[in-house]
Amino acid sequence: MLRFFKKLGKWIRGLFVRPRFAYLRAAHLRLGRKGENIAARVLQERGMELLSRNYRAKRGELDLVLREDTTLVIAEVKTRHRQRFWEPADAVDANKRKNIIRTTAAYLRAIGSPPLHPRFDIVEVIFDGNHLTEVRHLRNVFQAPHNAFRHW
Repeated sequence: MLRFFKKLGKWIRGLFVRPRFAYLRAAHLRLGRKGENIAARVLQERGMELLSRNYRAKRGELDLVLREDTTLVIAEVKTRHRQRFWEPADAVDANKRKNIIRTTAAYLRAIGSPPLHPRFDIVEVIFDGNHLTEVRHLRNVFQAPHNAFRHW
């Protein structure tokens, strides 16, 4: 019986103690948020209107949703420290693209299916330490299948 209470006490203490590497996750999230803020500012300076940030739906999340004339711009932001062996945009694989397209369809349904044509962009934000070194805006990186937005 004493063993049971020891385990119970350890389990309860674990609820209130910060996980061992939580500070690393927090740093990663802060970097991503910083990159999204920079990307939003850069795209707005290029004449786009910011409609939504971090729109969440059942299957995923849209980092930035913007409007450029009659185009709905869905921008996926990839923030990295120093460029390594691959481009940040390479992290947007086929599965991620499919989730972005599905979430875009949900977003369009949620706002009443306006006559906007979606375009999928990627914004790469690269830091060297705490210094911003490069922001790359890759336009129209991938296309949605023509039947992806059937509700139109």
